[in-house]
Amino acid sequence: MNTRVRSRVKFNKDWYFTRNEIGPIPKNHQKSALIGGYTNNAIDEEGSLFLNGSAIEPLLKVMHRPRAASEHEYKDWFAMESIEKGKEGWEKVKLPHDAVLNQEYVMDFKNGMYGFLPQTVGYYRKTFTLPKEDEGKKIFIEFDGVGRISDYWVNGCYIGENFSGYNSFSFDITDLLKYGEEGENVILVKIDTTCGNEGWWYEGGGIYRNVWLTKTDKLHVDKWGTYVQTPRIEQDKAVIRVETVIFNEDFDAAEYTLKTSIINPYGDFVGENVVNIMNEGMHKNKVIQEITVCNPELWEIDSPKLYKAITEVIVHDEIKDDYETVFGIRSIEYTTKGLFLNGKHTPIKGMSVHQDFAGVGVAVPDRIHEFKIKKLKEAGVNAYRCAHNLPASELLDACDRLGMLVMNEGRLLEASEIRIKELEAQVLRDRNHPSVFMWSISNEEFIGGSSLSIRMHKRMRNIVKSLDPTRLVTSADIFGSSSGKHMDALDVIGVNYIESDLAQSYVLQNLEAYPDKLFISTENVMKATTRGCYEDSVEKCSISCLNSEITHMSVTPVETAGGAGGTCPPEKAWEFYLNNPRMGGLFVWTGFDYRGEPFPFFWPSVMAQSGTFDLCGLPKDNFYLYQAMWIENKPLVHLFPHWTWADKIGENISVRAITNCEEVELILNGKSIGRKTKEKGEYYVDFDVEYMPGELIVKAYSSGIEVAKDAQKTSGQPAGILLLPDQTIINADGEDVTIVTAAIVDKDGIIVPNAQNKVKFNVISNGSLIGTGNGNPMDHDSDKTNYRNAFNGYCIAIVQSTEESGPIIIEASSDELATAKIEIIASK
Repeated sequence: MNTRVRSRVKFNKDWYFTRNEIGPIPKNHQKSALIGGYTNNAIDEEGSLFLNGSAIEPLLKVMHRPRAASEHEYKDWFAMESIEKGKEGWEKVKLPHDAVLNQEYVMDFKNGMYGFLPQTVGYYRKTFTLPKEDEGKKIFIEFDGVGRISDYWVNGCYIGENFSGYNSFSFDITDLLKYGEEGENVILVKIDTTCGNEGWWYEGGGIYRNVWLTKTDKLHVDKWGTYVQTPRIEQDKAVIRVETVIFNEDFDAAEYTLKTSIINPYGDFVGENVVNIMNEGMHKNKVIQEITVCNPELWEIDSPKLYKAITEVIVHDEIKDDYETVFGIRSIEYTTKGLFLNGKHTPIKGMSVHQDFAGVGVAVPDRIHEFKIKKLKEAGVNAYRCAHNLPASELLDACDRLGMLVMNEGRLLEASEIRIKELEAQVLRDRNHPSVFMWSISNEEFIGGSSLSIRMHKRMRNIVKSLDPTRLVTSADIFGSSSGKHMDALDVIGVNYIESDLAQSYVLQNLEAYPDKLFISTENVMKATTRGCYEDSVEKCSISCLNSEITHMSVTPVETAGGAGGTCPPEKAWEFYLNNPRMGGLFVWTGFDYRGEPFPFFWPSVMAQSGTFDLCGLPKDNFYLYQAMWIENKPLVHLFPHWTWADKIGENISVRAITNCEEVELILNGKSIGRKTKEKGEYYVDFDVEYMPGELIVKAYSSGIEVAKDAQKTSGQPAGILLLPDQTIINADGEDVTIVTAAIVDKDGIIVPNAQNKVKFNVISNGSLIGTGNGNPMDHDSDKTNYRNAFNGYCIAIVQSTEESGPIIIEASSDELATAKIEIIASK
C-alpha cells in the first residue's frame, strides 16, 4: 500500500495545566474569535489574532491607540490578559493526565467514596502550528476521554462541551485554524469534576486519555465509518461483510473508487472488493462489500488471530483517503447453555475491573492496559467486564491482541438525547473489536424493575441492536430488573451476586419460569483481602488473606457464602456456576484494587480491597486460587502465609496450601509434619503448624507422584533492594513504560515480608519517573513522589521512556540498605 494519506497523530505533548481559576471566559460572544488571553494568542507567543490582516485592522489600531504605541502593546490590548502573567501556577504536562490525583488526601466524607481526593476545576492549554499545505484538508481534534464536564475553545472560538468522563468525541476545527504564516493556534480546555460524579468510585479527572489530531481529504471515510462482520464462517472459507460510510464534505459531487482489501495475520493480501461510486456533495454514502477469505484463521482466546481491512478512496488513480480496521474472524453465540466461541462451549472466567492504577490514577499509559490484561490471563481469566463505563480504545486493542473476551459496559441507564448519543458513539467505536462479545447498558440502577427502567432499557437496547445486530444486550442488575419484569426489555438478563441469598430469592424462580430466557452472571464474589496481611486490623485497615472475619462490607463477623456481608468465597461462587451453567460463568469483583469505595473502613483507608491483585498489580493469595480453579493441566501449589513471625515462636500458625492436585505434604526444616488429601470440590488444604524459624515446604502429589512444590523461608533483617521490571526493553517513543517492582530483601536475597522501608527512586538518562505505589490502603503519600514506603515488602515505580534510544538507568536507594540499579533499554 502507498504512504498513508490520512494522518492521525497523538496530540499529547506540550500541554500546560493549571488548577487556578482563569475565567470567566465567555462561551458566547458578540464578535467571532475576539476572545483573547488564554483562548487565543497572547503577547509572549509568536503569531497573532485572527484580526491581523482583516479589513478592520487599521481602523482598530487607530481607535484603540491613544498614544503612539508599539505593535507589542497593540497585541497586548487584544490579549486581555497576558499569558506571561498567568504562567505562574501553570505546569507543563504530557497527556494522558489525571488532574485529581496529585492532591493531598482530605478527611472530607463527601469525597469518601471517591478516595478522599478533592474534586477540582482545571484548565489545559496548548499552542501548535500547521503547515500551509494543510489548508483545504479536513482537520479534527479527537478526545478519547475527558473527565468530567468540559468546555473547549480554539483560537478564541467556543467550540463545544462534553458531559461524560468516559465517551470518545471529536470536533471539526478545520475552518477555525491558522495555517502557515497566519500564526500559532491555541486550544483551551476547561474541566470540572465538582458538579456531580457519574460513578461512586474514584473517577479522576482531566484529559486522562489520548488526544489525536486527524487530517483527511474532504472526501473521506466517516468517523468510525467501517463495520466489519463475519456472517458466514465455514471450515475452508469465511465471508467478510464490510459496511463503509463515505462522507463527501465538498459541495460538488464526487466520483470515486472504493477499494477494500483484507490482510491476514501475517501481512499477506488475501482478498479485495472494488466498486465505483458517486457521492453527491455534502452527503454520506453507505457502501456494503463482501469478500471471501479462504482457510481463515479464527480469533480464539488462546490464539487471537487478527486481520485488517484496508479501505482506500481513489479518484483518478489518486488515493484520497485510506482507513484501517482491525478485526477478527470468529463466531459468538450465547445460549441457555452459556457462551460458545467458534462453536466451542466457553465458560466465562471473568473479572470486573475499574480503570485506575497505582502511580497514574486514571491516566493509564497504553502499556499498562496491556500489563493488566496479561496479569489477568496469568490468573486464568478469559473475560473482562468494563466496570462500569466505556473503556479506553487501547484496552480493547490489548484484549484483541492477547485473547480476552470483553463485556463492554456503558455508564448510565438514561434514554436522554445526550446519553443516547454517547451510547451510539460507544457502539460505533467498539463494534469491530473481536474481543467484545456482549454489550451491557447499565449497572445496579436503583430504579431497576420500574416501568421507567423498562422503557429506557428497551430504547437503549434497540439503539444498540440497530447499530450492531451481531451481539446481545444485557444490563447488570442487583435491584430488581432481573425480577421478571424486564424479560422482554433485554436480550440477556444480567444478575449481580446470584450466588447470594438476596439474588437467589427471586432469580432462581425466574430460571424455572422462563426456561428459554437467557441469563448471565454479571458480578460475583466481592472477597476483600489486603496483600501480604494475615491478621485482621481495623487500625491498619487490613483484611487477612487467611481466615478473615472482616468482609468487604463489614468489620464484624458475618457469614461469607452469600450472607449479610454480601461476599462469597471464590470457590463457592464457582461451584454455584457449575451447578447452574445457564448463568454462563462468573465476573469476579474485582480484578484489581481501586481507589474509592474504601469499605469497610473508610478514613484513613482510601481504596477498595476486593482485587485479585492490589492497586500495583501485585498478586494476592487468591490469585493462586483462581489459577487452581481455572487453569487446566497445570499442576499448582501455593503456600501461605509467609514464615517470618519473630514474636510467635512456639505458637500455632494457620497455614494453607492452595492446589489443584490430589494431595499435599507439609515439611518444616526437613521434617514431614503431615500429608493430607484434598476434599472433592475444594482447592486448598489447611494445617496448624507450630512456628519455628526456618523453611516450610509444601509438596503436591497427583496419582502419588510429586508434581508441584512451593516454600516459605524465614527472612532476616532488611539488607537490600531487588528490582524486578516487567519489561527490560521498551519503545523509545516518549510513551512506553516499564513497571519496576522493588522488593526488600535480606542478606540472602529472601523477601522480607513485613518490610516498610522508604525507597527513593532515581531515573538516569532517556527516561522519567511518572508514578509510584505500594498497595497500602491507608497510604496518603502522593503517587507523584519519587519515593515510596514499601508495604509488606514491596513497592513499585513506573518509568517512562523519552524519544531518545539508549539505556535507562533506574536506581533505588533506602537508608541502611544497599542501593540497587538496573538497566532498561529504550529502542526505536
